[in-house]
Amino acid sequence: MDRGKQSLETICLLLSYKIKYPENFFLLRGNHECASINRIYGFYDECKRRFNIRLWKTFTDCFNCLPVAALIDEKILCMHGGLSPDLKNLDQIKKIARPTDVPDVGLLCDLLWADPDKEVAGWGENDRGVSFTFGPDTVSDFLQKHDLDLICRAHQVCFRMPPYPPPLPSLQTPHPLPSPHHSSSSIFHLRAYLGTFRSKNVVAVTLQNKWKQGALHSEQVLTKNPRRNLQLKDLCFRDVLLTMKSH
Repeated sequence: MDRGKQSLETICLLLSYKIKYPENFFLLRGNHECASINRIYGFYDECKRRFNIRLWKTFTDCFNCLPVAALIDEKILCMHGGLSPDLKNLDQIKKIARPTDVPDVGLLCDLLWADPDKEVAGWGENDRGVSFTFGPDTVSDFLQKHDLDLICRAHQVCFRMPPYPPPLPSLQTPHPLPSPHHSSSSIFHLRAYLGTFRSKNVVAVTLQNKWKQGALHSEQVLTKNPRRNLQLKDLCFRDVLLTMKSH
């Protein structure tokens, strides 16, 4: 939402894929899938200019129903933003009632707004003015406590992966899954982002417990060769797009 001139085409395409592949295509809510945010940053104006305000309200109702996190093979926790000091048990996420707007504080807010910060120990203030930042120690403790391997999130433009210990793979070069209990990874798509950045889409793929990240055109995975998509065990795609195939 909001980060280009064709948000309507983008969300309609994603919802179409969800309809066509309901068992292996999943959408996660981001911080811009929220009326108070996309009312300001462009989606509202796009709906009003091209159609009407009623359409924007319809999409708002849809966004309020979107899930906010996903767990892949019990090992990879995915969300748009990050961790929360209020998150003590993963069942808390399941108990978030939907439909719902995004509050200014609390678990739901943090899942959509929090950011990692390698300079922080524990929790810190977020320069966005909302939610928190969390340090490598917080990630390590959380993963160890919940027996997870990776936090997979978006929310930030990444020209290189944050240097969390151990060193994470870059967005250009495939690598094995980082060592357990230490890792957070940001997946962010930059294709014509804000009309400025030009690059291929970014995807993350896990196959047979291997973790890979790399640049790939979206149509290679989801349009030109949809059968290949069904062969993937898990695949993460952009802010609000999470495509998974669990066997």
